[in-house]
Amino acid sequence: MRPLLDNAMVKHIDSLMVVWHIAEIEARHLGSRQIEPSHLFLGLLKIVDLDLKKALAKSTGIDSEAVVTEAGFLRSCFGEYDLDTTRIRRRFRRYLKKDKEPVDSSIHLRRSQKARAAFSRAERLAESNDGCVHPLHLATALLQEQDASIESILEESGCFPTELRRYFEAQLSKIKAP
Repeated sequence: MRPLLDNAMVKHIDSLMVVWHIAEIEARHLGSRQIEPSHLFLGLLKIVDLDLKKALAKSTGIDSEAVVTEAGFLRSCFGEYDLDTTRIRRRFRRYLKKDKEPVDSSIHLRRSQKARAAFSRAERLAESNDGCVHPLHLATALLQEQDASIESILEESGCFPTELRRYFEAQLSKIKAP
């Protein structure tokens, strides 16, 4: 846990850490040396499609039931806009693909300044939720940033990013603190 500006504590819950890990894998695969907001968004799109019980079966210290519940809530939020997360994710990867080789998996990737700023916004959004930062907080923060690549992919998928952002903001009050 890290202190926020007002000395309150913030906690990145397990499902958010899974998203962060997926984002690092996506960044590495796309040849990036840093985790960017677009990679975080890919992580959010991917977590809703995974068989998390199977993927987390051997993980220790992770509340897999809570992660599955969080991913289900995020899936339902994307579902409200009939977003095919698999197709969007694949399109997004093509959009971001550079002619770079994947980064060695032994290298730990850090978040870029923009990705850290997105996390800071998510933490501020979570202050009213006992300081627990959920994937929906991060998704909302990323949409508030109005990242051109995220908005472009959403618009190509028939979704207006501002409408999705407003919907996500409204759903924040439904998040249950652990």
